[in-house]
Amino acid sequence: MSLVISLTVLAGSGAALLFWLHAALQTIARGCGGSKVSAEVAVANHLCYRVIRLALETDSEQPGDARACIAALERDYSALTYLLRNAATVHIGRYTTREHLLVMDFQLLRLAVRVQHALNWPGWRTRLLEMSRILEYFGDTVGQRFEALAASRQV
Repeated sequence: MSLVISLTVLAGSGAALLFWLHAALQTIARGCGGSKVSAEVAVANHLCYRVIRLALETDSEQPGDARACIAALERDYSALTYLLRNAATVHIGRYTTREHLLVMDFQLLRLAVRVQHALNWPGWRTRLLEMSRILEYFGDTVGQRFEALAASRQV
């Protein structure tokens, strides 16, 4: 009996920790809030995350085909994570701790949106919006790194 109670408390604590971590990471991702730098990175690299985010924020209806949106966000994710690891950083091939946590959150959101959409559960649009905000944060980070690199070369 005490084992069941212990496992229940442990599972509940783990779930609460994951919920808190997700909420904290989404607060961080919302912090860049559509910056000019992120927009420039999206345009320069032909990325769709800003268009999808704006469609989801302004239109309560579908932003288009869900599978196409998921595929576009996954392509953007691949491009941005490559840039984060390999472009304009002193830690080539690695992420910062914050970036690592956001990558993990993106992967969990990708799984959640696929399951929710496949089972026709509500809330998958919210998960797409959260994924696009993470990508916007990544785009802002990449842009800031390139700006810092350009500024250091001008000195």
